[in-house]
Amino acid sequence: MISNEKVIKMFLIEDTSPLGTVVYDEKPQPVILAMSKEFLTLVKSSSNIDYVLACSNYNSHNYVWLISQKYIDDYIVHSIDYASMNFADFTPHVQSK
Repeated sequence: MISNEKVIKMFLIEDTSPLGTVVYDEKPQPVILAMSKEFLTLVKSSSNIDYVLACSNYNSHNYVWLISQKYIDDYIVHSIDYASMNFADFTPHVQSK
């Protein structure tokens, strides 16, 4: 019998858009939730979440972040202001046999 049970609340989010979410500053770059001030602020205000597992893909590179509520202020300090950037408007075209 386990006497000291601890419940860990984790939120899993995956960007499954075909081309990823991309912004332009001087060059195209992926939007990474672990660096998004808006997303991190939302996580900080969600006291019922201990961790967020955020996954995305861009240009054949996988981005996987485990965001801890305990260190959320450190993430916010190093966040990127995506709101001031231009989002790429891609229209993917899928072709199959």
